[in-house]
Amino acid sequence: MLLSRAEEFENLGIMGMDAVHIACAEKAGAVLLTTDDALVKIMKKNILRTSVYADNPLHWLMEVNQHGE
Repeated sequence: MLLSRAEEFENLGIMGMDAVHIACAEKAGAVLLTTDDALVKIMKKNILRTSVYADNPLHWLMEVNQHGE
């Protein structure tokens, strides 16, 4: 299941272990924090295709502190 979902992410242009990490984050209901700006851009472009929220750790922390979530 995870590997087939990872393949779907690879079809979006997310390669290798990044695709596997996203599939795992999706299954766990987790936020994916990464300093890979290209990956964050792809994830935000395809936001409707997954429940995974991807962001830069610093930006995410600033949002959490600002909104108290």
